[in-house]
Amino acid sequence: MKAITSARGIGPLPDFVDRWEGSAAAARIFTRVGLPVELSLSPDQMMPLHKLAELYEAAACVTGNSLFGFHVGLEMTEKFGCWVDYARCAPDLHTCLQRASRTLGYHQTGTRLVLTVGKTIARYSYILPGLPRAHAQHVEHALPSLLRTFRQFTGPGWKPLFIETDQTRSRRIDALEQALSIPVHCDCPATAVVFPARLLNSRSHRDMPRPRQIYLQDLRTMVRKRAPEDFENVVRELIHTNLLSGRTDAASIADSLGIGLRTFQRRLAKDDLCYRSLLTDVRLEKACALLVDSDMQVSEIAFLSGYSEQSHLARAFRRKLQMPPGTYRQKARARGGSGTT
Repeated sequence: MKAITSARGIGPLPDFVDRWEGSAAAARIFTRVGLPVELSLSPDQMMPLHKLAELYEAAACVTGNSLFGFHVGLEMTEKFGCWVDYARCAPDLHTCLQRASRTLGYHQTGTRLVLTVGKTIARYSYILPGLPRAHAQHVEHALPSLLRTFRQFTGPGWKPLFIETDQTRSRRIDALEQALSIPVHCDCPATAVVFPARLLNSRSHRDMPRPRQIYLQDLRTMVRKRAPEDFENVVRELIHTNLLSGRTDAASIADSLGIGLRTFQRRLAKDDLCYRSLLTDVRLEKACALLVDSDMQVSEIAFLSGYSEQSHLARAFRRKLQMPPGTYRQKARARGGSGTT
């Protein structure tokens, strides 16, 4: 199954593109790779990881900035979400890296963070099986945050022995090496930070800002928003994502998964799933959430949920919930409920 990730990884990419290429340039790039630009405003929404990689590569091409991903990442060192904050709250670097490896699944699926410890050298690798070769910009946008995590325990001026990349040596890699002021070794199995193993015992450094305190409610929220791993829920997430642009036909979802329509239909049949039923369920889930959590008019909610007419939403509500949308809103708010079906 294709890896998926939260849209949090988009970060300030649209602002960077518009700043360098003019207003609406980012929207054109999103359209080119088949993503709704509104996705950048929904950081907890899930999206295919290969689409995020395509977005970064397209942005680098359009702006002519060969280190586009790295420069975006410099503004994202504190913005990768609760799972990173939880890791940085660890008592020492070893525990921090273990936490990050365990909780990566709450941000994205299909990838791994792996700590390998030798006698004197340790390696922390970001492994992306199945991702196309053109993924360097995406990986490099995560480097500043990864180094910031290490520096929580090693100090603000710390540098690893070297960084490994699966990319081939080029002028672009030379420029990255210069920007980092850290040696970069090429043609390696994965992107990795290589450092002295003794540093694993390092505790939070006094010269670094204290990481954000993580409370039990933060962890509960993180668990509740965990990236789905089974096919049905991945499809549901992608329907939610595509509702932002109104492109919810089966062919669009198949394209988001990087597979053909017939392959998508066979996979649905294999799991005894009906795409029309999934689409209806997701539309109602979104409508229910908006009815409870917003004061939007029902007509606007119908449009945002993929219905061309308010009457179509009302008919779906009566069929599934045996009540009109307005009644659902009143009852859900009276019992302090959430926007779910």
